Amino acid sequence: MKGPRHNAVMVVAEHVGMSETEAYATIAMQNFHKNLWYKTGKADYNSSWFCLQTAMDFYDFTFPAIQKAIPHIRDDAYYDSEYTTAIDLGAGVGLSTHYLREGLPNLSICYNNTEGRQADIAAKFLDGRKGFLLYDALDICQKTDVLFAFEFFEHFDEPTEAFRRLTNQTDAELVIMQNSFGAYGYGHPPKFQFCGDTVGAKYMKILFNHWLEETGWELSFEDRVIFARRL
Repeated sequence: MKGPRHNAVMVVAEHVGMSETEAYATIAMQNFHKNLWYKTGKADYNSSWFCLQTAMDFYDFTFPAIQKAIPHIRDDAYYDSEYTTAIDLGAGVGLSTHYLREGLPNLSICYNNTEGRQADIAAKFLDGRKGFLLYDALDICQKTDVLFAFEFFEHFDEPTEAFRRLTNQTDAELVIMQNSFGAYGYGHPPKFQFCGDTVGAKYMKILFNHWLEETGWELSFEDRVIFARRL
């Protein structure tokens, strides 16, 4: 296996002290770890396995979404020339921030994650810790124009409340995200809270979009990528 995916895995493997063989053997155990998470309800985001798996999964899920989002931001009606700042929320090992910065060089994009192994790895992909916000995303009060939320809101028991809190605190005008509530993912709860009710993941996928429109956001879509502009 060669190419960007393999190179990313090798960067992570070096950081966690594994050889190539050990790294891929660890990734192969993903089903065990995912099943363990579903049984215990606890996701260890700083484990060696999760960091390695994140680098693998990125190219299947988030990278295609970023490739679709970048042209819209640069060239289409979603783009506002006054946008200068953005935050990449819950950016894992930094690959999403790396490609967003590469594709949108005129936008100052901050990496966000809590301090830990993922942030240490991200520093390698991002050439240091410039533009790092190392605290929980829901504590962000820094004003920004754009929020990137690829594979993000699906990790919250109450995703609409997380969206409301973040956009109120940051005054973001544009939120670009994936709607992956129905996808099987490490750290995605099987049930969500919505307006006092407990709903399944596939239903949450529908409710989330309707709720955004009802609360003052104009939505446009590119496959599973949502462009939410504040009205």
